[in-house]
Amino acid sequence: MNKVVIYGCGKIGKLAYEYCKNRYDILFFVDKNAEIIKEYDAVPVYLPRKLKEYSDIKIIIAVFQYEEVLTDIRCMGITNKNIELLKLSFEPVLSKVVEEALDKRTINLGDWLEKNKNLYCREITFIPGGSHILDYMFLKLIAIKSGSKEYLEVGTYIGESINILTDCCEKLYSVTLPIEKAMKQFKPSWRTNFIGKLATNENIVSYYTDSRQFDFSKHADTVDLYFIDGDHSYEGVYNDTKNIFMNKKEDAIVVWHDFKYTNAEYKTPVIHAVYDVLEDAFEHVYVTDNNACGIYIPPNRMDEFGFIMHECKYNESASLYTYDVTLNCQHLSLKNEL
Repeated sequence: MNKVVIYGCGKIGKLAYEYCKNRYDILFFVDKNAEIIKEYDAVPVYLPRKLKEYSDIKIIIAVFQYEEVLTDIRCMGITNKNIELLKLSFEPVLSKVVEEALDKRTINLGDWLEKNKNLYCREITFIPGGSHILDYMFLKLIAIKSGSKEYLEVGTYIGESINILTDCCEKLYSVTLPIEKAMKQFKPSWRTNFIGKLATNENIVSYYTDSRQFDFSKHADTVDLYFIDGDHSYEGVYNDTKNIFMNKKEDAIVVWHDFKYTNAEYKTPVIHAVYDVLEDAFEHVYVTDNNACGIYIPPNRMDEFGFIMHECKYNESASLYTYDVTLNCQHLSLKNEL
C-alpha cells in the first residue's frame, strides 16, 4: 500500500483515517495540537514541521481550512513539485435554514454606532493577525452598553481587544497559549515578538494555557462578557464554546470572532461549531452587517442594546455609513525589538 500522512487529527482527520486506513499505509498524523493529542488509534501525531523530513510523501489534508494548510506547507519550503496533495473536501454547506435565520438576525452596525457616537479605541496596531477596527468598536460598545464589569477572552495575540476594554471593565482575563507554543502555531507573517505586548494593564490577568485545559468555572460567577477568538477550526470553536456555555452565568454575553470571511460570507466551520453546541439556544445568536463578529445575547437582555435588524444579509436599501478617523501614532518600545 502507498504510504501517506494525514494533516489534521481533529474530527475531520479521524473521519479521513477511518476512510483511508484500509487503503493506505498511514505513517502518522500531523496536527498543530500534537503535543496534546500525541496519538490516535496507535498512530503517532506530530507537529506539522515533521513534514520537512518527508518531502516526497503523499499528504491527505483533512481540515476545513485546507488553503491555509497549503500556505503553511509552502512556507516550509515544500512545493507541489515534490509533494502530492490529496485534498478531501469535508467542509459542509451551511444549512439554508441556519443561513436564512442569521440573515434575519443581522444587526445594522452603522445605525447602532451612529446612535452611540464618540467611541474611543486606543492603541490599535492594524497588524495582520489581529481583528479589524469595527470588530473592536463593536466589542467595546457591547461591554459599555451591557455594563460588563468582568471580561474574559480566549486567544490573545498582541492584546488589542483586551486592552481597549481596560477603561470600561474592572477585571479582565486572557486565556491564551504559552508564548513558546504560540510561536510554533502562528503563521510566518505574524510577529511573534509582539505577543501580549498590549495586554499589560494591571487589571489584566493572563493565563498562558491551552483553552481546552482551562477551568472556566473559576470565573463563572463573575464574568459578564466573553470573547472567543482562539483556534478557529471547528474543533477549536466547538471546545471553547462548549466549555464557556457549560460554566458561564445565565445572563453572560458571548462574542465570537471570525463568523465571516473578509468577503462577508459566513464561515461555515465556525458557525457549525456554535450551532452544534447551542442547538435551540442558537436562535439567540446574531451577526452584524459590517464586521466578522457573531454574538449570543440572552433573550431577556436584548432591549439593553436597541439594535435595528436587517431583513437579509444583503439589503439593497441599506444606508451607507462613514467613520471619521483621527490617527495619533505612537512608537511602543520593545525590549527585544529588532
